[in-house]
Amino acid sequence: GGSGRGRGGALAARATKKTVATVAQLKEGGGRTVVEVDGTKVLLQEFAGEIYAMNNKCPHLGLPLQGRTALLSAEVTDAGCVVCPAHKTAFDLKTGEVQGEWCPGMPNIPLLGKGNNNPAPATVYEVEVNGDDIAITM
Repeated sequence: GGSGRGRGGALAARATKKTVATVAQLKEGGGRTVVEVDGTKVLLQEFAGEIYAMNNKCPHLGLPLQGRTALLSAEVTDAGCVVCPAHKTAFDLKTGEVQGEWCPGMPNIPLLGKGNNNPAPATVYEVEVNGDDIAITM
């Protein structure tokens, strides 16, 4: 009988795993691609043989980490950080944590500061590679 007991109310908030790209697609993009998952743009980045997934919106002003042109492309440091092209904040690919100074490339405007003075981590997602498929858990 299906009494329905034992079901938690957290069903809606449960993380779901989705296949979002293939390793071949990532390699075509030079180890980087942006995919859209349920309306959220996600940056997939290969670094040191591992694949990482991070929300493509910088938590500072919501600008894309990876835009459509080379000028708007995030750099990846030797330490495994994605650097926002707009204001140069570095985010750890594994944890999303800010590394170093918050928005070092943005002028500090008197009274306003840097627009959003609260350093916030980027959102990262768990990645699983199965054969050629790249899946992330959101």
